[in-house]
Amino acid sequence: MNSIKWLSNFEAHPLFSFLEDSFLTDEKLALKGNKGSFLNVLIAALQVKKPLKQLIIANDKEEAAYVYNDLQNLLGDTKALYYPASSTSPYETSRTQNANIVQRAEVLSELNNKAKKIIVTYPEALLEKVITKKELSKNSHKIKVGENLPMDFLIDVLFEYEFSREQFVVEPGQFAVRGGLMDVWSYSNDKPFRIEFFGDEIESIRAFDPSNQLSISKYDNIQILPNVQNKIIQQEQTSFIDFFGLSSIIWVKDVQFTLDKIEEGYQKAVDAWSQIKNDSIHQPPHDIYTTKNGLKDLISKTKIIEYGGTQFFAKAINIKLNITPQPNFNKNFTLLIDDIKKNNANNYALNIISDNPKQIERIHSIIEDHEAPDKQIRETLSFTPQYFTLHEGFID
Repeated sequence: MNSIKWLSNFEAHPLFSFLEDSFLTDEKLALKGNKGSFLNVLIAALQVKKPLKQLIIANDKEEAAYVYNDLQNLLGDTKALYYPASSTSPYETSRTQNANIVQRAEVLSELNNKAKKIIVTYPEALLEKVITKKELSKNSHKIKVGENLPMDFLIDVLFEYEFSREQFVVEPGQFAVRGGLMDVWSYSNDKPFRIEFFGDEIESIRAFDPSNQLSISKYDNIQILPNVQNKIIQQEQTSFIDFFGLSSIIWVKDVQFTLDKIEEGYQKAVDAWSQIKNDSIHQPPHDIYTTKNGLKDLISKTKIIEYGGTQFFAKAINIKLNITPQPNFNKNFTLLIDDIKKNNANNYALNIISDNPKQIERIHSIIEDHEAPDKQIRETLSFTPQYFTLHEGFID
């Protein structure tokens, strides 16, 4: 059974239908008792049934990565996106990570194109303001196969976007021209594009691997996006939350913790600004960083579901989940087999999840060896293997 089909089992869960109905209202919810990867599974199942623009705010970068990996394993690579902070400290441009800038630009581009995807992030990433939707549209250029577009015109656009012309593209923000081919590495994609011209007409667009120049996939159209992180120095800025409309769902692990981290980060920005303001080209903190009160006002107007067991909004509807963590067997196979027996006896649907078939085979062998003297008991032990991975198990 693939992960999408497995997710359909959760449509029968009472919380599934409750959440599905609640998405039509502006009521805030506070979930208590969430354990393991249960909520990641439920969010994925909801997204399969009815795709929505959803934002998940975990408590930190590591936690966000676990959530994102679960969603990728369940939904595939294109249904969930990760939104990181561009740097580790305010005003520390030397600590800006190019890969993170690309990820942020990709997310903004997808949201601006009204993509119904799940975005996973954490407080430090929300601290940095972003270019507005209006300015993002002005600072991006869409091209499509079959379009009449002189190469010289596209080169002028790329120079305007501050792309550099190179012999080969090796990182975002570069382009190269060889005859009727143009390689462009947009900040909206993790791989460069190869655009083939026939005269002034775009004949084909392909993403390719810069390490070996091999094509990866074909595109009918693409969006070329500059480094929007640089653009906010010159353009109007807004909170990342503004990219989520009233029909979006925002999941927050801990609202108060998130607001406190924003306040902590903003104070660091103020302290850093006091040291560099006399000789800095940067704007003051209130122009490029989000304040605690600013974020609080924004999320107060949206559909919020608190999922970490705390409750920030007094009028939020409380929901108690009956989820317990997966037991820790510590490689004790007797404990594992006893647990399988107990779950079988209590009529639980038991799934053992691994993307490595040999691990599943090993569990079958362990059961067979352990219960070898009693064939009747051995044959009553049952579980369903699922060939993907989750960060943590759970019992519902």
